Amino acid sequence: SLPLYSYRKHQVSMSTNTSPRSEAKRHVKRNMVQQKHPEYPTIAGLIPASASFRRGGEYKLPLEPIAGRPLVEYAIRALTDCKHIQTTYVSTNDSEIEKTALASGADSLGCRPKDPSHSMASVVHVVKDFLLRLSHNRMEVPELIVTLTPNYPMISSMYVEEAIDTLLLHDYESVISVVDDKARHWRPGEMGLTPAGDGHELIRHDKDSVYEETGGIRIVRTRNLLGQDWLGHSIGYVELSPSDAIAVDGDEALIGLIERLLQARSQSG
Repeated sequence: SLPLYSYRKHQVSMSTNTSPRSEAKRHVKRNMVQQKHPEYPTIAGLIPASASFRRGGEYKLPLEPIAGRPLVEYAIRALTDCKHIQTTYVSTNDSEIEKTALASGADSLGCRPKDPSHSMASVVHVVKDFLLRLSHNRMEVPELIVTLTPNYPMISSMYVEEAIDTLLLHDYESVISVVDDKARHWRPGEMGLTPAGDGHELIRHDKDSVYEETGGIRIVRTRNLLGQDWLGHSIGYVELSPSDAIAVDGDEALIGLIERLLQARSQSG
């Protein structure tokens, strides 16, 4: 009945400030991957950046200005800054988005059909369309495809590189971006709600973590597209910080918050 140890949390503790620990993990992964894979596989970046239809009108979210730059440019820079990605493509159904992406350093294999049914195409359909266009143009098909949706401007090349290293290090078939779900979850029981798990853990271990997919980064092996599940059977993850996992949806208040976060990041170097 006596306490055997004390556990103190403070603002600069490793459990609170995870940046140094995350940076150390990335460094270890990179060194291990370089030993395991002296030569990286062929990798292509792909950005699904389509105009959508809202309330009967067309809306071009990838062109939304964020801190003076179109939203799609942040995704392009995150991929083109990765030294192991050979080429970054944009897949869009809009010529204006395509023109902006080309000016920002991306390549294109032509616009997809522009109609409401195609504007909401899933990422897997965009990837399959991309592979078909490569085949029709008799271009080399990459071994890995990194997709990055353009409404996550806080995702940097640092996360993309870590995701690639994670896949190669553990031989995963795919890797997705996630955030740690720290919320306390409940299940219905005979006496009402009961905590999911025993509800008594003061210190949560990695095995107890629950993650929510952000939808920002997805890396897949091209061979997965031949099967039923494009993510495959072994799925790894790269964890984003909550602030870096904020998605732009056109809300002006949210855009203002992201612009302040981007400004703070640039000032911190």
